[in-house]
Amino acid sequence: MRTFLLKYKNFVLFAVIIVFVYLGYSYFFGGATTESDLVTQQVDQSATIVGQDLLSTLLELRTLSLDERIFADRVFQSLQDFSQPITPLPIGRKNPFAPFGGSSGPANPGR
Repeated sequence: MRTFLLKYKNFVLFAVIIVFVYLGYSYFFGGATTESDLVTQQVDQSATIVGQDLLSTLLELRTLSLDERIFADRVFQSLQDFSQPITPLPIGRKNPFAPFGGSSGPANPGR
């Protein structure tokens, strides 16, 4: 046995290293992965309850009706609009990948 190990020590050492590499690889990266391991589904009960509450609220809103006489009321007619128009600003650049400081102006100058 001793002469066998001395004669084939490089081969035995190489075989032992290959076995350890294979075992290490199969331990870290291998293993039987089934579809059930990859796809898990958990049902969140709180999300289901919130969804049911939202659905019931939307169904309640569907039954509401608006009395259109409110728009003809004198008080509604006396309301004033204080909104201000929003001025559009230029958005983005012609070439978003161009270096800064170049001659790339806004993409939509009149918008």
